[in-house]
Amino acid sequence: MKTSFGLDLAGYSTGKSGFARADLDEDSIEITVYQNHVFSKKHCASMPISEIIGQEVDIFKACCRNSFLFVDVPIDLQNLPFIKNAVYSWQLSKRPVDYAFNALPPFADRIGATVVRFSNINSIINDDIGNQCGTRIFETYPAASLKQIGLNNSNYKNSIISFEDNEWKGDIKLAAIAQGLGFVSNKQISLNDDEIDASICALTGVLSSINLLKDNELGIKIKTEIETKIGSNPFENTNFEPPKGYVLIKSLPEVEITLKKKVCTSHKNMLQEILR
Repeated sequence: MKTSFGLDLAGYSTGKSGFARADLDEDSIEITVYQNHVFSKKHCASMPISEIIGQEVDIFKACCRNSFLFVDVPIDLQNLPFIKNAVYSWQLSKRPVDYAFNALPPFADRIGATVVRFSNINSIINDDIGNQCGTRIFETYPAASLKQIGLNNSNYKNSIISFEDNEWKGDIKLAAIAQGLGFVSNKQISLNDDEIDASICALTGVLSSINLLKDNELGIKIKTEIETKIGSNPFENTNFEPPKGYVLIKSLPEVEITLKKKVCTSHKNMLQEILR
């Protein structure tokens, strides 16, 4: 069995982070979407976060112990925001991979809080067990994976769907994504867009290399996408190398992908779920 965890990380003030587990067992994949986990709790700016950070670090370390963690957040900033000798204005705010796949700038107001949240957790991880980025912790971008697969990745945020009578119902675009991914459930469940993104992150971690876009192949794709946008002018100051640990899905396996939901009753219970 191969196991991976997926985290669609948001800022502390939103409580919109999704967290999921994917288990590959021969000819099937089971994805468990968790509720009431530490990443989903809201915290205002005036609240102490020492206890929360400790629990977040526990989760990260547990994921790294026997499996992998795929997160939807920049983990290798590639020298942003201090790029030297930039040729294009986008180089000051986006990594090449962000520009290629239309991702938000890492320091934009909507994801800057997410970037610093991850960076803070990761700095503690580095001190405790060393740098795990690209080894046990990876970056992925569900919207870009959906595009590679051939699914519509636009305007599916802030949506909810439910699986009833063997089909996904609710928001049309999000339902089409779940259907296109081959997601099914043995029970009636509802999922929001953050939980779907976390499921895609977790799914990425259990797929075979033939289903993934990464390393040199990803670098070629980044270069092609950028040249499509601004032409094939000289890029003497552009590095098309992907960020460390960046992985996308490029095709789906021919296996059944079943989803279920599970409520975490405590932090200890969550850790037990990860280490089972």
